[in-house]
Amino acid sequence: MFNLRVKTWEDWETLCIYWMKEIAWWGHRVDTNYQAYGRPGQKQHGVDIKPVLPGCGIVGQSKFIQGSFTLKDLNAELDKTDNYPGPITNYYLLTTAEKCTSIQNASSYERISHTRQDGSFFYVDVYYWSDRINVDFLPKEVKYNLFPEAKTLFDTESEKSTNNSSTLSPDVMLDKLDKLKRLIRNTFSEENIKWLEKGSRWSRRPDAAPDGSIPHRRSADVLLKCR
Repeated sequence: MFNLRVKTWEDWETLCIYWMKEIAWWGHRVDTNYQAYGRPGQKQHGVDIKPVLPGCGIVGQSKFIQGSFTLKDLNAELDKTDNYPGPITNYYLLTTAEKCTSIQNASSYERISHTRQDGSFFYVDVYYWSDRINVDFLPKEVKYNLFPEAKTLFDTESEKSTNNSSTLSPDVMLDKLDKLKRLIRNTFSEENIKWLEKGSRWSRRPDAAPDGSIPHRRSADVLLKCR
C-alpha cells in the first residue's frame, strides 16, 4: 500500500504475523494464529513467522527492505530452510521491497518451489506490500498503533462499512418490503393483483391450468403410480 508507510522492521514483522493468518485461512482454509520465530540474533533458518497450530507447514518470512529483493536473495533464504526443524508445505515471503524482474521471470512459466535436503518439497510465493489494497486483516488497535497518522482514514472506512452492512439488517429489509407492498397496492388494481397471484401459482406448478387450478391426473397416470 503506497499510501501507508511501515516505519520499522519490528512493525513490519508485527503486520506480517496478522497477514500470515489471513493467507493461511483464505489460501488454505487453515485457521491458525501466527507468532514470531525466535528473537533477533538467533538463527531462524529462513523462517521468522511460524504457525501456532502444531504440524502446520504454512510459514512466512518478513523482509523489511527499501530497494529490491532479487531471485538470488530469495534462493539464499530458501537454502536456509534446510535446517528449519519444522514442516514446510508453503513458504510466503512478505516484503516491502520493490518488485524485481528476476523473481517475476522465474515464476512466469511455473510456480517457484524448493526441495530441502531431507527431500521435503514446498511451494514459494512472494507477496509485496505495494500490491495490498487494504489492511482489513489487522485488528483495529494494531492498525492505530502501526499507522497513527491514518486513524481518521480508518474511522471513515469503518463508518462506511457499518452504514453499508446496516442496509442488510432484517429491520431494514422488512421496512423495504412494506414499502414495496404499499407501492404495488397503489399502482395496480385489485383485479391485476389477483391475476398476478394466479400467474405465480401457475408458474410454480407446470401441470396447472390457465385459471390456476390443478387438473385431475389421467387414469393411466394413476395406474402407473399404483404399480
